[in-house]
Amino acid sequence: MNEGTNGLSVVEAEAGNITGNGTVVRPPSSWTGEANISGGAYVDLNAGGSLSIPLPAADQPSNIFPIVNQAIAPAGTTAWTSAKGPLGTTANGGAGAQGITDAPASSSRSR
Repeated sequence: MNEGTNGLSVVEAEAGNITGNGTVVRPPSSWTGEANISGGAYVDLNAGGSLSIPLPAADQPSNIFPIVNQAIAPAGTTAWTSAKGPLGTTANGGAGAQGITDAPASSSRSR
């Protein structure tokens, strides 16, 4: 059996289909004070909104790492699912106090 690694692939959220209350946001600058927003845009979903993001076909199992920008205040969670079932959740808030970057208490991370 041959196994290998194909490396990383980036799939932009704004390439997906929004259902319900959400929008693609294209800020004047992609710089957040901490990092550049990939692709210069992001998706802002409100409670009940959903986003379907097409992923490339793969002939082996894949790891999926969603990137979220957390706020200071608790703000619920986002559930991630695939056609095969649940993938997990990420917190929308609770990032903690501002660190050494210019971004106010944001923490871009994946879980």
